[in-house]
Amino acid sequence: MRDVPYNHQLETTDEQFLDHLKLPGALGQRLDCARRDGDMAAARGIVAEHFRTRGKPAWSYYSHGSPWHETDAQGSVLDKARKLLRHRFRNSWAPHQWMDLDNGSDAPDWQRGLEQAGTSISRGTWLAELTTAFALTGDRGFAAKAIALIRSFTQACPFVLDPRFVEDHDTYFGGPGNSTQVTSYRLFRMADLLHSGVMHLPRGSAKYEVRSVKSQVRSKQDAPGAPHFARRTSHFALPSDDVFWLVKQIWFCTMQFYRLLDDPLRRDNHHLLDHGHLPFAMGLAFPEFSCSAAMLKAGTRVIRYHVGHNLLADGAYAEHSAEYQYHVIFHYLHPYGLAKANGYKLLTDAQVKALRKWVEFSARCSKPDGMLPAIGDSPGRPLLHLFGSLAAPVMDAKLAAMARGLGCVPGTHQYASAGDVARAMTKWRPGQRLTIGVSAYYENVGTRTGSDANSGTHDAGQLPVPATCQYPHGGYTFFRSAWHPQADYLSVSHFTGDYGTHAHWDMMSFILHTQGKTLIGEPASWLYLDRRFYGHGGDAEVRSPKSEVRSSHFPLRTSHFALRTSHHRGYSYAVNSHNCLVMNDDTLKPLEAMSHGTFWGGWPPRHGLGLFQAGGPIEVAEAWHDANHPTRHRRFFVHVVGIGFVLVDLLSKRPNLAPHEYAQAFHFEGDVKIAPQTPKDGQTLRAHSGKAACLIVPGAETHCRWRTFRDPYLQDVHGVKSTGGSPWVAQLVRRIRGEAVFSHFILTGEAAANRKARCRYLGGTPGDWLEWQSEGISANALDLGEAGTLLVACAPYGKPVESDELSTDAELAVVHLDSAGKVKAWAMVRGGQLTVAGKRLGHGRAREWTTQL
Repeated sequence: MRDVPYNHQLETTDEQFLDHLKLPGALGQRLDCARRDGDMAAARGIVAEHFRTRGKPAWSYYSHGSPWHETDAQGSVLDKARKLLRHRFRNSWAPHQWMDLDNGSDAPDWQRGLEQAGTSISRGTWLAELTTAFALTGDRGFAAKAIALIRSFTQACPFVLDPRFVEDHDTYFGGPGNSTQVTSYRLFRMADLLHSGVMHLPRGSAKYEVRSVKSQVRSKQDAPGAPHFARRTSHFALPSDDVFWLVKQIWFCTMQFYRLLDDPLRRDNHHLLDHGHLPFAMGLAFPEFSCSAAMLKAGTRVIRYHVGHNLLADGAYAEHSAEYQYHVIFHYLHPYGLAKANGYKLLTDAQVKALRKWVEFSARCSKPDGMLPAIGDSPGRPLLHLFGSLAAPVMDAKLAAMARGLGCVPGTHQYASAGDVARAMTKWRPGQRLTIGVSAYYENVGTRTGSDANSGTHDAGQLPVPATCQYPHGGYTFFRSAWHPQADYLSVSHFTGDYGTHAHWDMMSFILHTQGKTLIGEPASWLYLDRRFYGHGGDAEVRSPKSEVRSSHFPLRTSHFALRTSHHRGYSYAVNSHNCLVMNDDTLKPLEAMSHGTFWGGWPPRHGLGLFQAGGPIEVAEAWHDANHPTRHRRFFVHVVGIGFVLVDLLSKRPNLAPHEYAQAFHFEGDVKIAPQTPKDGQTLRAHSGKAACLIVPGAETHCRWRTFRDPYLQDVHGVKSTGGSPWVAQLVRRIRGEAVFSHFILTGEAAANRKARCRYLGGTPGDWLEWQSEGISANALDLGEAGTLLVACAPYGKPVESDELSTDAELAVVHLDSAGKVKAWAMVRGGQLTVAGKRLGHGRAREWTTQL
């Protein structure tokens, strides 16, 4: 820890700030003269002039002018900004509730705001909403309110170093509303404010009070390259005292992070932010501060360390959560954007290439509607912000094509120095829209919703082929039939062993998105954002026990309620809240699990990947895990392009004679209906929402039963849509002794129109309930109507499949016949012989993968 004598934000003096400030050239000399003369008013004016006109460094915008405010934070940024003028705030985290913080004074009731939406309020999202609204409208009132709110927030929630800072500075930093994380985000937004044009507004608004300072008229030589009016302080609507005060607050908070520079290196996300990103950004953007050189050096070291230790070789990241990868990538792309804007060599060319590959991961991961899937903590979010702002410093033709294919507008890198802003503002007139730092998202209002018009077909040559891909180190496989909104998409979560802190117990879970809708999803992921169950959402209007009590940290918690809510929180991590195959109703994770620790951590079960083949009409991925040791669960995921998916499960023999239950769960999104609601044994189940539909067809190799019910944990949870109750859950259940192999089909598109689809077993005698699967094979024929017939067989235990329609010795054989019975495509895994209707397709020694289109 480095010693910093300034512990209280409101008690630190202007003189102490100036002791740690070094201005260059003539302005620096004049500042020294003003200080020697004891003329603090002149000193403040000189500092303000410097930060209004300096030609470098350039600032790479964080959230000013970005699409974040209308996508992730939800709601029109102009609507939110107008309401902020009346002290009505909207939570940027779910449930995105409105809060009336008007208490009859000029300042809002910040304490009440922190109690209801602490994350959103303390991060200063309202500040970026106001500067963005100012840029979009040229309305001075938004600029004035931004300054007023940041002043009143600082007065109400000043940074006061916590007495337990040395014990745990991630938790104990600067008191309420001033943890390391939220203070970092607020600092970034304050720097956005400095470069938003607010400092450069000319006089003319009654909203501002202009205070006189000495030495208002400056000579042209004092600020080379700056516009003439910028040297006449009286021409500005924002007083120099306010500019001085704002920079002083940035310096004070930056000095608090200076304390951390000698800490040991760690791999966690918080370390990356408060020991790397924040020191680097402030060190580079404010070279005038005495601590800047040390901050820049330390931040560079930490960021490079995290790049080397957390970016995985396949392009994913050591954080098994789709949304948290999106959150964390900001802490690399923003400092890289700053470095790029200022010609600073933060990363090697190879590391920049790795960053670009990581952005590609988000595109590959995304559902066809441009939304991240609910893998890990949080229910997913749109990628408009990533492609519109964050990824701009590494954007290339390939990323831009994928962005358009997902309905996103690829942005350009937005950065500017104070001098750049000053020059731009010379042409500005009140009420005129600014373009400084504003994302192209706001210029493309009609093409930002993932519509067919934004399908990327105009630059299809840049789109990656095949669309399906696997991340073996990251722990994901993404099947995708095409790069357009109506495509079939199946995301699969498997193991890596390097999970981070936002992973779930979701071995080989999957999410199905088809025809523009997520049908089989992860609705329990919304529990992460519900404050009743521990999250960021705030004190929204929810039903809760009468015995509730309030506190600033957990407004709705009591001992009784905490017990109930811990069950909900643990459920979101447990295996049975995901689309997993659960053995003997063992959810593997206790429902009482809370917060950190609800992931595999350093002791995951044994796991691995087998074959992966992408491209062509038949694609296959193989994965396995030993979470139910000594039983090993192995699964083939099969994608028959244009038809749907087949899941083939193989479970090794247990060392006893008892039957074991295997229940495959299907968690449907809240607006998805199922029919029938009480399916009979082995019956086909239809799930649909609007025009999107899929059919789940059980294989016929063994007796199976359905269980369907409404999810009791998701009643009235924000974000979960309702069609007359909680989301439907269906379980396809088998009870088998010994070795087992069984399949089910998920048909999509036109193939899902055949509601009478049912599998025919190609073996002799199918396995019965509670009995041995004596033939030890899975072999099914599924009539697809005009789309033909699908044959899928699996012979994993030495006994081949022998049928007039299909015979094979392969662990997996897939054959697609057209309506006339002619072979359209086939593939075989670890087999040497495949015959269909007497026609030999494959013959010879067994191979890992054999296929013919």
